[in-house]
Amino acid sequence: MMKTHGLVVVENLKDDEAVEEEDEDDGFRILIH
Repeated sequence: MMKTHGLVVVENLKDDEAVEEEDEDDGFRILIH
């Protein structure tokens, strides 16, 4: 489990927009890109 800056942002987005587990993959991918 690597705690990168992107992961932190994804967690923040999840809390802010209450993203579902499936959406996490999309957000994570976009952030890494």
